[in-house]
Amino acid sequence: MRDCRRHSHHYILLVACIFAAGFSAPACKMKIDEPTFQLNDRVLFSRGIGEIGAFLDGEIDRKRFLWGNDLVNDEIHTFKIAEVPTNGAGAAILRIGDWTGKGEIAAFTWNKRPTLLEQVDWSPAQAQIPFEFKPPYFLPIHIWLLYDDPSKSPQDQEEQADRRLGNAYIIWYLQLTGLEYRWNTRTITYKPTPAFTTIDNCDDIVDLADPKRGLYDTAALNVYVVERVFSEFADTSLTTNGYSAAHCASPNAQVLVLGKNATPDLWAHEFGHAFALGHIDHLSEPDLSPPLFDHENVMHSAPATVRKHFTEGQSFRQAFHSSSVINSALKMNGAGFAGRNCPAFTGNAVEKTWPNYDLWGKCPLLQLRLWADGAFLPSKSSPPASNSWLEKIWR
Repeated sequence: MRDCRRHSHHYILLVACIFAAGFSAPACKMKIDEPTFQLNDRVLFSRGIGEIGAFLDGEIDRKRFLWGNDLVNDEIHTFKIAEVPTNGAGAAILRIGDWTGKGEIAAFTWNKRPTLLEQVDWSPAQAQIPFEFKPPYFLPIHIWLLYDDPSKSPQDQEEQADRRLGNAYIIWYLQLTGLEYRWNTRTITYKPTPAFTTIDNCDDIVDLADPKRGLYDTAALNVYVVERVFSEFADTSLTTNGYSAAHCASPNAQVLVLGKNATPDLWAHEFGHAFALGHIDHLSEPDLSPPLFDHENVMHSAPATVRKHFTEGQSFRQAFHSSSVINSALKMNGAGFAGRNCPAFTGNAVEKTWPNYDLWGKCPLLQLRLWADGAFLPSKSSPPASNSWLEKIWR
């Protein structure tokens, strides 16, 4: 339970001031002594590699006092492990303010999955919070080659698919998504099937993924490579690129269909749909100015260049969204992890104004960045002043 005693006199002063000012909040100016912060609490990061980025949720700052018990990414930190102190066990020490109450920590590092520590207790004086990064997600992936390219041997076709998956993995790796696979978690089956050389609609995908056909692996992400697949942008249009069953009315997140010419960044894009990510076109120019994303983001549907960026807000969703195949089918965070029901991102005024504040208290916002993505700078720890008269009084 939050300790309200330290704020009770603020409530009294605030109410008295509003009545005295005739409810003219901007005219109500008062000095409120805020606590002096000291770097007494520490997070001890173990098993990180090279560099660490983290967003921390605490309960001491004014945003939480004003807006209630929602999750707020109060502080954002990025640092190289070699440049911070370590303890006797080699854990990197991050010193933060003297926080109270309950919160959480989400962090990213090289070659580890995004790691979430919930119900962090900041209450003890000089709290020492152990935080251990978890191994990457070794994704079970089954690639089905249903289209036969007569110009290539079956072995060459398998090697081409393997290279494209490998290049998609490079994007995941460089963006610290924690998504990975190994030779023993990846299967390639060369099985030309004339009935499914072309995938015309969602009904075909449902038919294709029927376990009775022997072309579906219930324990894996199924990637079907075909000659042509229908386009989400026009039901009558066929493409040699790709499609995700996540777009269908009854989505099966374990199914991706890729045309024979799908590029590695399109592979990463279609995997993104299986991991609960949607398109960000409406948050890019010319639809939104200033934009929150651009054509270099993996989830843009019409790239003008090679797609290569995920924000940490997107990576968080891939790992922890309840609809991500990582949680919904593969249970890679454990059967007891329900996942986060991240709100749909609409790009409304609140979301654009407060890049680190999720109004619904579920997830960091989609555009939250710990590191720069091309032209986009990292997000800040504190949101800019809003139009709320209550926050203006508090400030």
